[in-house]
Amino acid sequence: MSSPDNLHRLIDRALRMERDGLPDHFAAQTAAFVEAQSRVAGDRFESWAQRGLIAALIVAAIVTLFLLGGQALALLALIPGAGWVYTVALCVGLSLAVQHVGKRFST
Repeated sequence: MSSPDNLHRLIDRALRMERDGLPDHFAAQTAAFVEAQSRVAGDRFESWAQRGLIAALIVAAIVTLFLLGGQALALLALIPGAGWVYTVALCVGLSLAVQHVGKRFST
């Protein structure tokens, strides 16, 4: 173990050594680095928040369809010419699914 006296000498020698100055634009580079890191953390949080919201909406839709699904579908079936509603819903759902899968594989 080194004694406190040896430690003080080591610190004193390090402080007396000639040092190079900071690189040009050190403050700007450091600020840019910190900003980029905070943006990454913010993007990560936003991504998780979006996933949580989508999961909550899916759960709410499943619960709603389970509780009121039969009644709601029966009422939709009574509307004349309502067959296109199912087609539009299917097209939108498939389009969103394809976009999500495409983004997942491209990154």
